[in-house]
Amino acid sequence: MDDQFAKLQRERGGKAPADGQMFCIGWALTQLGALDVTLGLSLLERARDAMTPRLGLLFEKSSKGCYPNIIGMDGVETTDGLAAAVAINTRARH
Repeated sequence: MDDQFAKLQRERGGKAPADGQMFCIGWALTQLGALDVTLGLSLLERARDAMTPRLGLLFEKSSKGCYPNIIGMDGVETTDGLAAAVAINTRARH
């Protein structure tokens, strides 16, 4: 996450993005191997528990001139991603 936030700040730096400038936030979760198998956790189960706090941090790190254009998600089971995108877009416009 720190890497993606640093890239966001570097690319946008608090300045309004130029026309057509895009920035995509991407986080990847990886299996822990035997621990996940032992605990019976699938990658999607782990992602569900990890995504909501990350979306909150993304909102906190976003501002009018510093925000992602694209938030990619898979295994979507809640509206948390939608709520974060709406909140970030609202902040970016005001």
